[in-house]
This record gives sequence, structure tokens and C-alpha cells, in this order.
Amino acid sequence: AGLEVDLAPRPVTIDRIDLLGYRWPRLELKIACGGGTFIRSIARDVGEALGCGGLVEVLVRTRIGPYTQADAIDPMALTAGSIPGLLRPAAEAVAALPAVRISAGGVATIARGRALGPRELAGAAVPAGEVALLGPDGTLVAIAEGVPEAGFLHPRRVLASG
Repeated sequence: AGLEVDLAPRPVTIDRIDLLGYRWPRLELKIACGGGTFIRSIARDVGEALGCGGLVEVLVRTRIGPYTQADAIDPMALTAGSIPGLLRPAAEAVAALPAVRISAGGVATIARGRALGPRELAGAAVPAGEVALLGPDGTLVAIAEGVPEAGFLHPRRVLASG
């Protein structure tokens, strides 16, 4: 406590700032921003620009990625029996990545930690960078690194076993 820390500036994405209310000395803002944005830093910067200082009194996250408050679950309502029915498919967590659906044989190859090449991919386009590998049923099998020049998908994080 009482230790001042200097944070290096870094670029963030602010899509929108709406003024919801103002009653001296408080502003109520709604901010749509990209990941990694520190709302308290925005409050500090706005306060400095106004010459009065700024802090966050109440902070409510209303959305993260595709999920909104309507998707939220009250932790007090959770029971051991309710949790399995509330789990989301792992593929949702990587929905922003390009995806390649692979065969059951491809799943077995990836589960052994081996790369998929042109033969296993049967001419499918290989995106560059991180790629979600989905099994025949659409479940997330692995995150791979795509090398389009060579036509290979190299496993980086494997969820499949076998």
C-alpha cells in the first residue's frame, strides 16, 4: 500500500465511450473496449485531462467476447449436480481462430503429437498461425500452428487423447 507504480503506455482498442450520466463530481460511463484495457487507467487519464483526478467507484463487466451478463451464472446457485450441464464446449473458447476439421485418423495422429501434412489433410487449405483443429464431431482436438507454405499443421496444445 502506498507504493506508486509507473505503467508503461501500450496501445489498446477503445471502440466506444458513452456518457450515461453526470452529477458533480461523478461521471457514469459505458466503455466498449478490447482485451487488455485497464478501465482504471482510463479513469485516471480522463481525470488528469480534466485537471481533477479520477478513480473508479463501481466497475461492472457487462460483456467479454461473445458472452454477456445474460449468460452469467450466479455462483451461489451452483451445485455439484448443475455444473456439468453448464459447461460450454471448448471450441467456443477458440471461436476467433481459423478452424480446420480433421478426420478420425487425423485426431489419432495429433493425439500422438505428430503434425498433419498434405497427405492427411487431403488438400485442405492450411491457415497461417494458430489454428483450431476440430474432430469429425466438431469438438476441439488441439491448437496447431499452420505453415501454409509447406501444407502442415503442427500441434501446439493437444486436448485429444488416444
